[in-house]
Amino acid sequence: MDALIAVLLVAFAVLGTPLFVIFGAGSMLFFSLDPRPNSISFAAAEVFTEKFADSPLMVTLPLFIFAGYIMAESGTPKRLVALSRAWLG
Repeated sequence: MDALIAVLLVAFAVLGTPLFVIFGAGSMLFFSLDPRPNSISFAAAEVFTEKFADSPLMVTLPLFIFAGYIMAESGTPKRLVALSRAWLG
């Protein structure tokens, strides 16, 4: 059954379905097929534990997202591409 769902998700990706829809549908399907009761609530509960919150990697994610947003809004990618074209030809 898992293989059939994976093939369907790949087929939707080939047809041009947005990736956020495919990832969301896949996660909901696989969580619904999990034999443990309330498996999705256990996954959500782990996000709020101390182990997750104290992870230094998780603290940096919002900062990287914010930096990417600022760079995208300021036009930095265009300037970086122009700079690399000037240097590398």
